[in-house]
Amino acid sequence: PMPADPRIAITATELTAAAQPLRRLIPVASVVFALRFIALAAFTPYTFLWLESNGFDTHQRGLLGGFASAVRFGAPMVLGTLADWSGHRRLVFVTATIINGLAVAALTLQPESATSQGLLFGLCGLTETGSLLDAFVMRSLSWAGAAASAPKARAWGALTWCVAAPL
Repeated sequence: PMPADPRIAITATELTAAAQPLRRLIPVASVVFALRFIALAAFTPYTFLWLESNGFDTHQRGLLGGFASAVRFGAPMVLGTLADWSGHRRLVFVTATIINGLAVAALTLQPESATSQGLLFGLCGLTETGSLLDAFVMRSLSWAGAAASAPKARAWGALTWCVAAPL
C-alpha cells in the first residue's frame, strides 16, 4: 500500500473541529425554517376569509390572491438583482422585510377597497422575503458541506406549519 500524502492528510482532531460549525448550523437552519412556516401558518390560511368578511366575492379574492402569487413568483429575482446591483444585500433584505410588514399592517386601513387591497397585495408579494430566506439557508448549508441536511431542516419547518396552522 502507498503511504498517505502528508499534504492532504486530515487528522481526526481537524475533522472534529471542522464538524463543529456544521453541528450548530443545522439546528439554526431548522429554527429559521420553523419560524418562516409559523409566520406563513399565522397569515396565509386566513387571508381569504378576511377578504370575504370585507365583502370580496370569490372572483375578487381569486384575482387578488393570484396577483399576489404572480408578483411573489418574480420577487426573488427582482430583489436579488437589486441586491446584486447595489451591493447592499443585507440592506435590501431588511428593507424589503420591513416594507412587507408595513404593507401587511396597511391592509387593514381600507379593507373594502379593491384598489387598495390590490396594490397592497402586490406590494406584499414583491417584498415577501421568505423565498430569499430559504435560499440563504440552502446556500449556507451547501457552503458548509451540509446540503444533504437541507431537506431535514426544511421538514422541521413543515412540521411547524402543521402545528401552528390550527392554532
